[in-house]
Amino acid sequence: MPILFRKWLRHLERLRVWIRSGLGHERVSAITARELAAWRDHLAAAGWQRKDGSAAAMAPATVNNHLAHASALFSWISAHAPAALLPGGDPSKRVEPLRLPAPEVRALNAGQVRTVARHRAAPRRDRRTGPGPAAAARARTAAPGEEG
Repeated sequence: MPILFRKWLRHLERLRVWIRSGLGHERVSAITARELAAWRDHLAAAGWQRKDGSAAAMAPATVNNHLAHASALFSWISAHAPAALLPGGDPSKRVEPLRLPAPEVRALNAGQVRTVARHRAAPRRDRRTGPGPAAAARARTAAPGEEG
């Protein structure tokens, strides 16, 4: 089974377990946007278990990935199942993903800048710029009077 499919199944299994333990059923048609938002908040607060069994928060990007997989399920159901299966429509369309933190600003340090500058300034030896080491080796091994 492909890794991405296993990940998708794992995320939807987390939704199923949470709905069953929190609402006492597994009916997809009964899941509302409010319940999906509560699941999102649950994942953000205590969505996975550490090796010692204690609960730990999930990163916002991971929570949003779970929501995306739930949205894919509800979109598929909306497109392929009878309209009566989701009487309120796709509940995932009304659930906002978590805001992601701004990426940290990163820059090259002085040593990295020197390395990049050194590599950019070094002459490149390939077919476009002239003979390289292979052509020099052929010239050394050629018989006198022959050219490679």
